[in-house]
Amino acid sequence: MKVTGITIGVIELILFYFLAKFLRNENNDLNKINEFSYYWMMMTCLTAIWEIAFIINYKKIIKISDRFMRNKTTVWSSKFNLKYIIPWNLSKIFYADYGANADKEYISTVDIWSRTIEGSHFLFCGFFSLLALVFSGDKNLYNFFTAIGMSSQLMNSVLYMTEYYIQTQNVNSINYDSPKFPCGFMMMKRPFMYVNILWTLFPSIVLLNTLTTMWVTTLSTTTHFSAGPPQLYNE
Repeated sequence: MKVTGITIGVIELILFYFLAKFLRNENNDLNKINEFSYYWMMMTCLTAIWEIAFIINYKKIIKISDRFMRNKTTVWSSKFNLKYIIPWNLSKIFYADYGANADKEYISTVDIWSRTIEGSHFLFCGFFSLLALVFSGDKNLYNFFTAIGMSSQLMNSVLYMTEYYIQTQNVNSINYDSPKFPCGFMMMKRPFMYVNILWTLFPSIVLLNTLTTMWVTTLSTTTHFSAGPPQLYNE
């Protein structure tokens, strides 16, 4: 049985949601995490699986991407076997489309820019998000790992998108805005790029929530101690 790429993606995200929900319901520590923060960090862990698969299967992804460009097709409308629901396999076809229609650095054979971006996200965002979830029972460790993971993710996205914009203006770049590979108004002809908004906005929300919680906790603790020790006896 074969289904379209968009169906593959939707099925995987639905399965991911129910797995994440099950783990949250079964673990009291995970259940105490802010719901938005929890699901986004779980998503970051899933992304880390896609990223390591991208790095390992890079040559295969280039071939799939070449086929997309040669046949003028996309992952969204092409049909695939249900085995591609597995994150390791889904990574191949979606990164291939991203390389063909959004960022050609992701199928470059002359540099390792894309693998550096994905590898650093895997290490500093995915790994530390996983640590935050694993040590969610310890509030201090949870806040520490979350702050590292989400701030790294935000920085990774900002630097990546800034460099990408520079490339679209550089005539010597494979991502140069040209008739053969146009950006269109507001990147409308490279719509897959809009996925990066999530990886910029969502870590900002989680980071703000975490820092606010840390500030409130610190403030309440400081206020408690400033009041002095409790009175044990009536004067």
